[in-house]
Amino acid sequence: MPIVLLTVALIICVPALLWAAVRYGVLARRMQARRLPEKRARFAGREPLGAGEIYARFYGHESFARKPFEELWQKMAESLKLDASLLRPTDRFDTELAPVKGHMVEDEMIDLEELAIRELKRSGRSATLLKALAPKDIDGLVRLLLQRDSAAGSAQASIDANPSPGR
Repeated sequence: MPIVLLTVALIICVPALLWAAVRYGVLARRMQARRLPEKRARFAGREPLGAGEIYARFYGHESFARKPFEELWQKMAESLKLDASLLRPTDRFDTELAPVKGHMVEDEMIDLEELAIRELKRSGRSATLLKALAPKDIDGLVRLLLQRDSAAGSAQASIDANPSPGR
């Protein structure tokens, strides 16, 4: 009897689960196809600037090198699903990069946060640094991820000295 019930359950549940996975995937892609153009429209009037030009204008005097900046800039644009030449250091996470209202699909800000956590861990720093400093814009995130001897370093030292219980 239990084998019959298990077989019936598998015959009913497996196709239902496969259908839901396909349906959700298709629905998510459709919603993203509507949401992303709306988000990208926020940047439509901007003059395209290459990562090298952005570095020269905004970060040329900083302690971090151009190549790591350009690599990070491209990774951030890919995470956000936006054209890197239209991003600016002044783009705020709660305004220009905010999720599009009315859409129930995960936003790219989650992908950007995951990128930031990976970059922090790769450089030997705590992922809790992202929450501790809570950058408000692209510039704050760039500085957090690329500067080693700044406020990010001081905050890291504080986190290391006072680790949270979950760490």
